Amino acid sequence: MFKNQTAFFLSLCLVLTPVALFAQPDEQEHAARMRQANTELNALSSDLAKALGHPGFRGLIRAEIAKAKTREHIVKLDGVLGKASRGPNVPPGLQKLQDASRRTGGQFKVKATGGEVMEGLDLYFPVPEHRERWKGGIDFLVAFAPVHGRDAKFTEFIAYSVKTGKQVTLDPNSPPTIPVLVIAPEEHESHAVEENPAPIVKLPEREPDETRADAPKKPVHQEKGNSYVGVKYLNIFDAKEWWWEGHPEIYIQFVIGKGPECKLGYRWLSEVNYPGSTYDLWRRSSPAKWYFDDSYSDRMLLRVMERDGGYGKYELYRLSDGLHCNLYYKSDDDWMGVITMYRKNFNYNYEYVQRGTWFRAYWRKEH
Repeated sequence: MFKNQTAFFLSLCLVLTPVALFAQPDEQEHAARMRQANTELNALSSDLAKALGHPGFRGLIRAEIAKAKTREHIVKLDGVLGKASRGPNVPPGLQKLQDASRRTGGQFKVKATGGEVMEGLDLYFPVPEHRERWKGGIDFLVAFAPVHGRDAKFTEFIAYSVKTGKQVTLDPNSPPTIPVLVIAPEEHESHAVEENPAPIVKLPEREPDETRADAPKKPVHQEKGNSYVGVKYLNIFDAKEWWWEGHPEIYIQFVIGKGPECKLGYRWLSEVNYPGSTYDLWRRSSPAKWYFDDSYSDRMLLRVMERDGGYGKYELYRLSDGLHCNLYYKSDDDWMGVITMYRKNFNYNYEYVQRGTWFRAYWRKEH
């Protein structure tokens, strides 16, 4: 989730210019849906704060978050409410909470990048120090992550006190010392922690000007045969997220033509969380590179995205003359970089550099 224009640094493998046909969304309808969703999320966070005054329910929530083996210790709100309803410590108003959670979470039912359905609401402490500080008492707040557009600006952030039940206004730019438990629309392809994550490495120090794609210094090889293309390194200098949004949710999408059809592929980078760190994405369990042989078209489109709130939509891309591909994503996802690569025009094992307002990118093609 990136706030405004993000300073972003990608290290990847091959560079070119994106070609896209943009389908314009119905902005008024989208804005109306966001307002309605935020109204319901606000009411849900207020009701949850009241329910957490019950010591047994509060203890269950703390135990579920503490033992969660998920990214950022996220738990599903529906799941913990359901578990509470089957136990001995049922707080007043639990059925109302369950109904509201299902109704509100159902608005965010979308197809994930891998084709599976993603829906519902998460519950977690987006600030790690808040999770460590909360020991199960009543001195903490409950809030919700509002659905917003890509360039949203906030002057205040609303939360509710578990201790008093009253509304509290917080600074959106800086987290308070008191812990804040947040309800958030589902944004993750998977909550699982990457088993073999990309290692953090030292960013290459050489100045990349000599390998710019628009002025290559080496002769171009017209070599054929199977190869791989993809993202070699990735580094986020500054995610610029609101503190209540937690870690960024970054994924890579690619599309290539095979005959009259579009072939899509994805990599969900759950471990790429820490600004200032460089990740080698070819050394993770699912390397960020894709098979690219002679049976495919010569052109491949790659885009780096950051998952955000919103609703599912399609974007139409022209990959080549006569071949248009529908790419599915969420309406508020941030576009970090879109690149079209022409396989025959580039050397193998040779890096090219893309320069942009928000990022610099290294692309590589490997024979």
